[in-house]
Amino acid sequence: MTVISPVIVDPLSPLSIASFVTVKVDPLDCKVMSAGSMLAFVAGMINAIAFHALGAFVSHVTGSLSKTAIHAENGSTKAVEVGLLVVSFMLGSVLCGMLIQKDTVSFGTARYGIAMQICTVLLIGTAAAANMGISVSPYLAAAACGLQNGICTSYSGAVIRTTHVTGLATDIGVLCGRLLMRRIRREEQNVSEDLKKLRLLCLLGILFFIGVVLGSLFHEYLGAEAFLIPAAITGPAGVAYTIYRIRYQRKRNQNNRKGSIQ
Repeated sequence: MTVISPVIVDPLSPLSIASFVTVKVDPLDCKVMSAGSMLAFVAGMINAIAFHALGAFVSHVTGSLSKTAIHAENGSTKAVEVGLLVVSFMLGSVLCGMLIQKDTVSFGTARYGIAMQICTVLLIGTAAAANMGISVSPYLAAAACGLQNGICTSYSGAVIRTTHVTGLATDIGVLCGRLLMRRIRREEQNVSEDLKKLRLLCLLGILFFIGVVLGSLFHEYLGAEAFLIPAAITGPAGVAYTIYRIRYQRKRNQNNRKGSIQ
């Protein structure tokens, strides 16, 4: 008969601490919804400024890929230019995947803040490159959008997508269809969760729209330097998140040490 000895883990070991501070968060939690709403607003602003200042929608991967195929069929060199927008967006998402290893938020890591700060750097670089007439500017903006969308997708478990409205429109339509069928069938089910999710999706769409309007307005007065406004939002937010998470982790580690001593 084989006897399996229990594995004893040091309460102060990285494994113990990580399991202690890791907490999954409901994507419909107020903090997550607030973060998603802020990023949707920023995404709308970036997209509008990029259209006016750079002549391209930097977050519309579907449209960019379609344009790439059309230009490729015509033998136009623009296929490469537009295709690089798709590649840049994906590289931003790749960077997000390198920083954030899980699809659910973990309170034991501060890398969401780091990712937002990198997004800020990319936006500042976009403004600088645009003012200097360097053609890399739309690709930096696309990478920022890919990184940002990846942040929120990872943060919310793919419930919140901020840089494009196609997914939002699809999710809103699906939810409305489900609610309508339940109404027709007179099914007595708790729909509060679906209604909450529907309100969130509508809020994201509205804030994206407002971001587009304000982004267009800011471009009229600031030109390409308007990219600095969304950067001024994501930068401090990223720093605040990083500081908060570091303090939170230290507090949990201290509590863990006290518990192990007792």
